Amino acid sequence: MQQYSKKSTQALNSPFDSSFLTVFKTLRQQKEDAILFFDRGDVFTVHDSDAQFVAEYLFNTTSVLKFYNDCVYVSFSRAQADGFIRDCLLTHGKRVRVYNKAGGEYKCIKEASPGNMVAFENDWLNSETEINDGAVVISLLFNEPYWNAAFVDTTTRKLGIVKYLDPNDSFTTTEALLIQLGVKEVVLPLDSSLEYRKMKKMIEERLAILLTERKKKFYDFNEEELTRLIKEEDIPVIKASSEEYSYSLDCLNCLVDYLHLIADQFNHKNFKLEIYPINKFMRLDSAAMHALNLFPTNKDEIKTSSLFGLINSCCTQQGSILLSQWIRQPLIDCIEIEKRQNLTEAFVRNFEIKDALRNKEFKTTPNLQRMVKKLLKGSANIQDLIRLYQVALSLLPIRDRLMTFEGIHKELIFNEFVSPLVTIIENVQKFAELIEQTVDLEKADRHEYVLKSTFDDELNEIQEEINSLELQMEPELENASKDLHLEIYKKIKLEFNPIYGHFFRISRNDWTNLDGKSSYTELATQKNGIYLTTETLKSLSDQIIELKDNFQSKQRKLVKELVKVVSTYHSVFENLNNWFAYIDVILSFATLVTNSSSFYVKPKITGLGFGNIEIYGGRHPCLEVQENVSFIANDVQFIKDESVFHIITGPNMGGKSTFIRQTALIVLMAQIGSFVPCQSATISIRDSILARVGASDHQLKGISTFMSEMLETSIILKTATKNSIVIIDELGRGTSTYDGFGLAWSIASYIATQIGCFCFFATHFHELAVLQKEINTVKNFHVSAFTETSKITLLYKLKPGVCDQSFGIHVAKLAKFPTPVLALAKRKASLVENNEKKIKVSNLIDLIAKIDCCHSYLQKSESTEENTKVIQELCEDNCIKEEIDLFVNQLI
Repeated sequence: MQQYSKKSTQALNSPFDSSFLTVFKTLRQQKEDAILFFDRGDVFTVHDSDAQFVAEYLFNTTSVLKFYNDCVYVSFSRAQADGFIRDCLLTHGKRVRVYNKAGGEYKCIKEASPGNMVAFENDWLNSETEINDGAVVISLLFNEPYWNAAFVDTTTRKLGIVKYLDPNDSFTTTEALLIQLGVKEVVLPLDSSLEYRKMKKMIEERLAILLTERKKKFYDFNEEELTRLIKEEDIPVIKASSEEYSYSLDCLNCLVDYLHLIADQFNHKNFKLEIYPINKFMRLDSAAMHALNLFPTNKDEIKTSSLFGLINSCCTQQGSILLSQWIRQPLIDCIEIEKRQNLTEAFVRNFEIKDALRNKEFKTTPNLQRMVKKLLKGSANIQDLIRLYQVALSLLPIRDRLMTFEGIHKELIFNEFVSPLVTIIENVQKFAELIEQTVDLEKADRHEYVLKSTFDDELNEIQEEINSLELQMEPELENASKDLHLEIYKKIKLEFNPIYGHFFRISRNDWTNLDGKSSYTELATQKNGIYLTTETLKSLSDQIIELKDNFQSKQRKLVKELVKVVSTYHSVFENLNNWFAYIDVILSFATLVTNSSSFYVKPKITGLGFGNIEIYGGRHPCLEVQENVSFIANDVQFIKDESVFHIITGPNMGGKSTFIRQTALIVLMAQIGSFVPCQSATISIRDSILARVGASDHQLKGISTFMSEMLETSIILKTATKNSIVIIDELGRGTSTYDGFGLAWSIASYIATQIGCFCFFATHFHELAVLQKEINTVKNFHVSAFTETSKITLLYKLKPGVCDQSFGIHVAKLAKFPTPVLALAKRKASLVENNEKKIKVSNLIDLIAKIDCCHSYLQKSESTEENTKVIQELCEDNCIKEEIDLFVNQLI
């Protein structure tokens, strides 16, 4: 962050009292991991390191920093505070506390964390704030040999329990679980035992998720409380799981208490409980998430630079949320994958229906999950009810449009979308009738949101009085028109304004008509004219305003009752919300195909552990859509028991990293049910994607590049199965050449022989090519380049075989290094290369000499039979022969 000084900051007159700094330091020590906001009425302030954080990450400038009594601070409006608090929680994963001063003391009035935003929920529900991700919080408890977990998603009102083995100290199953669920916060028991210390370290170093510790007394299952929360149909889940998942239920109790779910009566009987199917999805580790750039890393990033951004053309927020979940949870069930593919294919072939749905009916569909929550909390208003009514009306045209499907997958479209929609339409019919009977829809078209006066006798009586008084205004307008000699409705008009009530408006050009007219009172002169009133008009206006206030007061009570009745339909609207999300993601998949200028195909899927991965003309989906990129397609053929481990060599910038990433992305896209960017593809389902690519962000946590390489590689070696796909890029660069080569050789050999999974191993160690001779499933490939005497052309094409030279200086030239630097690099490289050749010749001579001595000894010595046998084996050792061949080839 840019430095600042007292001189460069703005000083204000006492923005807070002198005792505040002492109080702030105390609060800061108590809550070191929270951003502390201070509510001062019209403005909010943050101080010290919090001020620096807000300046850097939220204002994006240090010019907002101010100074007072050696304390740096930032002040901002209440509206800005709402946005900053939201960003702290959702974008930066920070804990937040809001204080105000009451009775001479600063007290915390609101506290929230990324997984527990209950304190701000009502504020955000009643604003236009949209939350794109669920606030998922998970609690973990270890009971050897199992890890037990429970999670809560307050956005979708979902509770889940799970129990699993995590047999190695890398906690890869836990890591995959947290990624699948999109967890924002982890709650652990206050326990200093080794298992919990290791778990905390993993979460902090690999996932950077906020950690909260709670006393073990909160981990005590309370069946009565849980029964009050969950829906009646899910109560049998508690009974069936109380023994096997007892520790997971303890975790759930901890979260129920942490989130204060019981205290909010609107939560009662509105949460769904499930046993989470952890083995239903592909495992992704955090390294793979970052390597494949599955989600955007910052708000300013180009939309199509992440897979989520590329695919996400969803019309609804619920669709975007579901797409995010699908990307985190690739399927391993062939039938489910093929169902999504076939649905996508149906809309690709019937693109007119797809475009009509997206451009008409879906364009204005609100987030129904959010509206359901407002219903349950009783905070919905007439406008919300009308929006739900409009959605209900849109369902019939959607059904009719889907019914026009012809051709391939027509029956599937009916079963997945039409049939459930017909059931929903039947269920919302009575809701629509209720709104038509109670809400004045004609006035709603004029943006007046009121109940029908005929809905209630008292309302009707008030409305009749208002109508009578409004009729009495017409003669008053006619009298004024004649008195002032102004044409009615053109030169003089009757209007209403919340400030002035009912009044006459005339043009400023006609002000002379008021001369000598003492019965008129001028209220205001505006750009659009002069506002006038009379005693009679003012009396009528005051009566109408009073009656309308009475009408509104009575209406508020009736609306509360109406909202309560409508809330009984919450399950119907939740089902409709899920229906919209499902079809919206499928339409987004289809739009990716139809809008692409390149070819996307439906891949053939084979079961877990069966078949091969064969991709022809594969492309990187995100890179090919960037500006000024002409992408070169490549083929991949992973053949079981034949071509399993691919060593990729070639120049830097030659496309090795892009190629291995694009293959992993294509596999992931296939397993979420999407079409893929290539000419044709057969994908054998993988149970996990594991990656060792780049230095990630470990350096920010004090971990060296080399150590991060070793940590990530260790995880791969411990957790990869024969059904995984592994991508490793440039392993061993962070240490000496000899150590790096040795590690790369041994790791490659272990993966190829002991694990046997499909693996890309991109490397700058060309000597690894020898593995192909030793292990029959290892194949060498290289990215090609065309070289002339003084320049290189990178072709980005993958070819069989090993790269026969290094192109480092050529690449430096492409990067426009200064000429003197390039010249010196060439001289030094030449010296080192010649020296290495001399060493290799010397080593070769020594080796031949040793073998020659062995031969002589064997001929002359009167050694024992056992010694003779050892010497014979030495002379016939294939490794020594291959070492000689390697030396000779390198010299050539």
